[in-house]
Amino acid sequence: GEERAGAGAGAGGSAAGDRGERPGGGILAAWHDQLFILSYYLAARLRWRGLRCAPLVSPSKDGELLTRFFARLGGESVRGSTSRGAAGGLLAFVRAGRSGMCPMITPDGPRGPRHQAQPGAVFAAARTGLPIVPVACALRAAIRLPSWDRFQLPLPFTRARVAWGAPIHVAPDAGAAGRAAAQE
Repeated sequence: GEERAGAGAGAGGSAAGDRGERPGGGILAAWHDQLFILSYYLAARLRWRGLRCAPLVSPSKDGELLTRFFARLGGESVRGSTSRGAAGGLLAFVRAGRSGMCPMITPDGPRGPRHQAQPGAVFAAARTGLPIVPVACALRAAIRLPSWDRFQLPLPFTRARVAWGAPIHVAPDAGAAGRAAAQE
C-alpha cells in the first residue's frame, strides 16, 4: 500500500511489512539517494514494531545533519565510514546487530557511482554473519538535488512505496567470486 510521506509512518507495500513480519536480523541496504525518506520511514515503522534502525553515517558535517535528523525521529546512528576508519564502522555494525538493532548501509555511498553497489555492505555481511536485506523507496513527487546521487527530498504529502528484497547471505569465508556475486 501507499501512504502520504508527510503523514503517519510513511509508506507501505513491502513483503515484510504487508505480512507483519519483522525485517530485523540483517543489515538493511538502501541507495544513498533514498536515505532521507527511508530514514524517516524506518525510524517510525521499525520503532512501531519494537525494532531500532541504525544507519551508518559518515563523520562529516553532512553526516552530523543526518544524525540529528534521525535522533529527532527517535533513532540512533552508527558513526563511521566504509572508506575512512572502516574498522570502527564495522565494529559499530557488529555491536548494533548484536544489540538487536537493524544496522543500515548505503551500498553506493558515500561517493558512488549512483545505484552501483560497492563492497562495503558485502564486507560487513561477511564479517558480522548478518544477511543484507535490500530496501528501496519510490516517491511519486520529489525534489532531486544536483549531487552525484541526485538525492531525493519528498514533496509534502507525496506518496511513497517501500519494498523489501529477499535477504542476501554472504558466507564469512566467501571468496572473491562469492563476494562479487553478492555485491551485484
